[in-house]
Amino acid sequence: MRNVDQENHATPGYSEPGKQKAHATPLLIKLFPFMRPHVAKYAILLVLTALASIIGILPPFMMQIAVDNYLSHLDENGILMICLLVILYGVFGGLIGFCSTYVRDYLGQRIVMDMRIKLYQHVNQLSFSYFDKTRTGDIMARVISDTMQLQAYMTMGLINLATNIVTLAGVLTILFFWKTVIGMIFLIDVPFILIGMHFFSRKVAPANQRIRKANGIIGASIQDCLSGIREVKLYGREQFMLKVFDTWNDEYYNATIESNKQSAFWMPYVPFLVSASSGVVLMIGGIMVALTEFTPGQLIATVAYFTLLVGPLRMITRFLGMHAMASAAGNRIFDILDLQPAIRDLPGAFSVSDVQGHVQYKNVSFQYAESHEILKDIDLNIPPGKVVAFVGPSGVGKTTLLHLLPRFYDVTSGEVDIDGKDIKSFTLESLRRNVGIVMQDTFLFDGTIADNIAFGNTQASKEMIQAAARIARLDQFIESLPNGYKTPIGERGVFLSGGQAQRLSLARVLIMNPKILILDEPTANVDAVTDRQIIDAVRDTMKGRTTLIIAHRLWTIHHADMIVLLKDGKIEAKGTHQELWEKSAFYREFFASQIQPESLNGAEGKQS
Repeated sequence: MRNVDQENHATPGYSEPGKQKAHATPLLIKLFPFMRPHVAKYAILLVLTALASIIGILPPFMMQIAVDNYLSHLDENGILMICLLVILYGVFGGLIGFCSTYVRDYLGQRIVMDMRIKLYQHVNQLSFSYFDKTRTGDIMARVISDTMQLQAYMTMGLINLATNIVTLAGVLTILFFWKTVIGMIFLIDVPFILIGMHFFSRKVAPANQRIRKANGIIGASIQDCLSGIREVKLYGREQFMLKVFDTWNDEYYNATIESNKQSAFWMPYVPFLVSASSGVVLMIGGIMVALTEFTPGQLIATVAYFTLLVGPLRMITRFLGMHAMASAAGNRIFDILDLQPAIRDLPGAFSVSDVQGHVQYKNVSFQYAESHEILKDIDLNIPPGKVVAFVGPSGVGKTTLLHLLPRFYDVTSGEVDIDGKDIKSFTLESLRRNVGIVMQDTFLFDGTIADNIAFGNTQASKEMIQAAARIARLDQFIESLPNGYKTPIGERGVFLSGGQAQRLSLARVLIMNPKILILDEPTANVDAVTDRQIIDAVRDTMKGRTTLIIAHRLWTIHHADMIVLLKDGKIEAKGTHQELWEKSAFYREFFASQIQPESLNGAEGKQS
C-alpha cells in the first residue's frame, strides 16, 4: 500500500490524517441527552439482559446438581427433572432473548433517528463560513456512518458490557460460595487482564480515529466526483479522481488492518490467561476432590465456569475497541454539535415586517480571514425602490458586499441597516424573508417544477406559482410539457437548459415577494435574447422594490438609478452611467473592456 502522507500533495482539497480534537467531557456524558428520553426502555433492557445473564450461568450449576445428587445415585426422577429444567431454560432463554433483541433494536433505531435529526438540524443552522471550509461528503459521513457507530455503541456495546459484567459477577459469586480459593485463582488473573486492556485500548484508539477520518474523506471524494461528473469527463480527469479515491481508500484499509491486527493480537490474550487458570483450578480442584473437600460435580462445573468466563472477558476487551471507535465517531459528531453558528439571532432580535427597502452600508469592512480584507470602509445609502448596479473587476467583492445584506456573513466592522435599523436586530428568518436573491450559480432540487418554484413559500397556491412562472417568462415552456408544472427536473435541474434553470430560480424568488431584490449576475449563463426577456419580465417587479444588481450587461447599466464602481474592495466611484462616464477614467476603461455591449434599439451602442 502507498504511504498516504507522501501523496497528499497529489490530492488537493484533502488534508492528511491528523489528530482528533480532544474532548474533555466523557463520551457517555455527551451521549446521555440522546439516551435520556429512553431511560425507561433502557431499564427494561437492562433487566432483560440481567435475566439473560443469570440464565446463562445456570447450566454448569445444574450440571453440578445432576452429577453430585442424581447421577452418582442413579436417581432417574432427579435426572428427568434436570432434563425438564434444561428444556425450560432453553424456552425461557429464547423468550428473554427475543424481547431483549426487540427492545435493543427499537432503542437503536430511535436513538440514531434522534441523533441524525439533531445533527441535520444543527448543520442547517450553521453559517456559510462553516461550509466554505468543510466538505459536503465529510458532513454526510458524519450524519450517516458516524451516527451508526454511536448507535451500535449505545445499544449493543453498552448492553453487552452490562450483560458480561453481570455474568462475571454471578460466576464469581458461585465460585466464592463453593470455595474461596477457587474464586481467588480467577481474581489473580484480573490485574493481568486490566493491563492487557489498557495496552489494547492505547494501541487501537489511533487506528480507529484514522478509520473515521478516512471514511469521511472517502465520502467527500465520491460526492465531489459525482457532483462534478461532467467536468471530470470533459477534462479527462477520471484517473486523477480515482487516485484521490484510491489514496484515501488505502488509508481506510491500512487503518482498518492496523485496528484488526491489534484486536487479533489481544483477543487470544484473555483465553490464554483463563486456560492457564483452568489448568491450575483443575489441579487444585482434583486434589480437593481427592480430599473430599470438593465434589466431582463442583469440579466439573468450575472448569465449565472458567471456560464460560472467556466469552464475557473477550467481549469486554472487544468493547474497548468499540469504545475507541465510538469515541472517534463521537468526536467528529460533537465537533459539529459543539459549534455555535457564527450567524444567529441576537438576544432581543425581533421579526421585521413592512420593510420599505431603505438600505445603508455604514463604514463596512469585511474579511474572510485575518490579514485578507475583502471590503474596506464601504459607505453607501440606497433609498427605497431604487435600482443599484454594482460593477467592477472580478474578485473585487461585489458578491460579498451583497451577501452581507441577508447576513450570509457578518461585517467585520461597521453596520448594515435596513430602514434605519441594524440588520442584526432582526431575526434571520424575517430578514431573509424580505431579501430575495437570484444567484449566478443556480441550484435546483430533484423534484417537480412546481416544487422548485414554491420552495421558498410552501403556502403558495397554484395560481401564485403560475404567476411567478409567467413573470419569469417560463410559463409557455412549462405548459408545452406533457406533465406541465408536475414535470420532474432531475438532480440539480439536469433536464433544464441554463436559461430555463435561471428563470425557474427567478420565479422561486419572486413567489416570496421580497421587498429587497438581489440579482447576482442572474443572466450570466444565458444568451442576450433570453437575458432581455428575463430583464423585461422583472422590470415591473422591480418597481417599488429596492433592487441591487451585479451588472455585466449594458441594459442594467443604463436603467440603474445608481452605479457603484468597486476597486480593490473600496468604492471607487458612484453615480449614473453618464456621471461615471464623464468623471471616472477607470469606469470608462472597465466599461469598454468588460461590459457586454449588446445593442438595445441602437441607443446603448452609440453611448459607448
